[in-house]
Order: sequence, then C-alpha cells, then structure tokens
Amino acid sequence: MASLVRQAEALQAEDSAFRAEAAYWTHREADSPDGVPKIASGPPPHGHGVVSLRASLDRLFAGLGQPHTLLRIGYGYPTRLTSRRPVEDVLTHRTGPDVPAE
Repeated sequence: MASLVRQAEALQAEDSAFRAEAAYWTHREADSPDGVPKIASGPPPHGHGVVSLRASLDRLFAGLGQPHTLLRIGYGYPTRLTSRRPVEDVLTHRTGPDVPAE
C-alpha cells in the first residue's frame, strides 16, 4: 500500500495542474479566509512521492472486494488554527423546497 501511495505522489508531483491547484490552496497568507497555511501540511515525505494507482490497488485487494477510497492520515507540525470566513459569508438560505438558494 505504501508503495502505491508513493507512486501516486510521484505522478502528482509531475502534474503541473495538480501542483498549481495544491499551491493555490496551501500557500495562503496567514490572514487569508480560505485555504490551508503551508506549515499545516507537515513534513515532506521521505524519498519519492505517494500516489494510489487504481489498477494496482485493485490487484492488491483482488478477491477481497473493491476499494473506493484510500485515505492517508498522518501528523503535521503544530500550527495555529486556520482562518475561517464568517458564517454569513458562506451560508445560503432557501425560502421553500423548490426555491434555489440565495
């Protein structure tokens, strides 16, 4: 499993669109109401990156079922809480079940 995750990270590291989106969300200024501060991502992986490849993952679980999600959990550096927008900025209201949100 770890090998597949490393392969996936390597593929993502080569994908300029993925890198641009990740940078957009993770390189925010401290006072930004959106995104995640870079320090919150934790230490970089050792060696090559990690990427979960669908066909390889299916082979790994052959006969045991089909995985739909692989969630990688780890520990990051201690950091401040990320900024949050006021509820009023992100809340939508409906006046009825068939009325679009405002």
